[in-house]
Formats: sequence, C-alpha cells, structure tokens
Amino acid sequence: MLASFRGEAPGGVEAALARGWMRDDGRGFAPDRPVTRQEAAVVLMRALALPDEGAGKGNLPVDGAAVAPWARAAVRTFVARVPALVDAAGRFHPQAPVDAAWLEAVRTALAGTEGPDRPHR
Repeated sequence: MLASFRGEAPGGVEAALARGWMRDDGRGFAPDRPVTRQEAAVVLMRALALPDEGAGKGNLPVDGAAVAPWARAAVRTFVARVPALVDAAGRFHPQAPVDAAWLEAVRTALAGTEGPDRPHR
C-alpha cells in the first residue's frame, strides 16, 4: 500500500486504490494536477464496472493515437456510450483536463447505470 496521503480527503485515495478504481503508477500523488479525460474515463469505467463496449470495433476517436495504451478500452467505451465527448471533428482530446461540461455529458449519458457499490444516479 502507498504511504499515507495528506489533503482534502485523507483515505479517499487509499479507498480508490483498494477498490481498483485507480492504480499506483510509481510517480507519486499529484493532487494539484488536473485529471485528464483519458484518466477520468479509466477511473469511471472501473468504478462503474462498465464492460469494454468498443472492443474489436475500432471506434477510437480521430485522435486515438494520442490515447495512452492503458486508457484505450475506457476511451472506446466512453466514445460508444457518450458520443457528446467527441467534438465535431471526431476528437476526444484525451490529454485535456476534465471540466464540468465533460462530467455533465457523462452523467447524463450514464444515468441509470449501476456500479459495483451503488447505483449511479
């Protein structure tokens, strides 16, 4: 287990790690760094126990080469489930920080999806 984390939600990081929603990449905890869209897609896919709906369908966005290999299944799934996450040119912008509009698009599209711990509403 990682060393104790100080911050706004002590124990929150440890809980996310214990549930498998996040993984230690060995680079340390960076609470002031914005979460990218590809990172958020991975965490949400794990937390909600969503299946890889895009597997074998090749539906990565136009900028799919910019998606990290560890995030491709999650990005495929979110592109399939939440078309609003792709802009008019077909780009997902995996390195862009998550913003309120991105989260609202996800929340709206996934309304009613159940995760392993509780229903998503």
